Amino acid sequence: TLLARQLEEKAFDEFYTQYLFFINQYDKPPLILVDKIKRYEVENLKEIIGALCAGEKELPHLLDLKDFSKIDLSAWPDIAKMTAGTEYSWIKNIPASDQQQKLDFELDLHLLRENWKAINSCHGENREGHKKLFLDEFIIKNIIWALRLELYYEMPKEEIIKNLFYVTEAPDKNDPLAAPAIKVLDYDINKFEDWEKWEYAKYLNPYI
Repeated sequence: TLLARQLEEKAFDEFYTQYLFFINQYDKPPLILVDKIKRYEVENLKEIIGALCAGEKELPHLLDLKDFSKIDLSAWPDIAKMTAGTEYSWIKNIPASDQQQKLDFELDLHLLRENWKAINSCHGENREGHKKLFLDEFIIKNIIWALRLELYYEMPKEEIIKNLFYVTEAPDKNDPLAAPAIKVLDYDINKFEDWEKWEYAKYLNPYI
């Protein structure tokens, strides 16, 4: 509803204003802090691409990222000009509607890799803390997604792997995000014995 959207916008504005105040206390904010804003820029970019795919004439409603926005909104609806000179400059054309999801996934991968680089630019305990939070979140998301594709869509293992998040060169057993999800694809979903010594076994219900 309109009221719900207004409340969401107000909450975001208040959070974002406070966050900008915080990072502006630094002469040179750590990359890990500035990098958090990229999540919102990617969401804005997805909204823009979605609107263009749908043939909309007006710029969609976007999150106001103040001076941290890199996308040139004044260049609407030319996506190549909007992304020129940014890390998203590889997006030069609007995809066909059936390819939009693929581009959204590529944006998610780009964001995750940038997050991973920012985390690894930290030092000492800060890096380990950020790394644990990042890995805990996206490993679980990958595992849930992999199992959903296997159980509900009966997707072959090779295709599932192509749809996993990863931060290295490929979603394989050497990638910190993809490896745990790939591992569970070899477990028998109907044999709890296969899962007993799994790292996340405490989250499972053995009686289902």
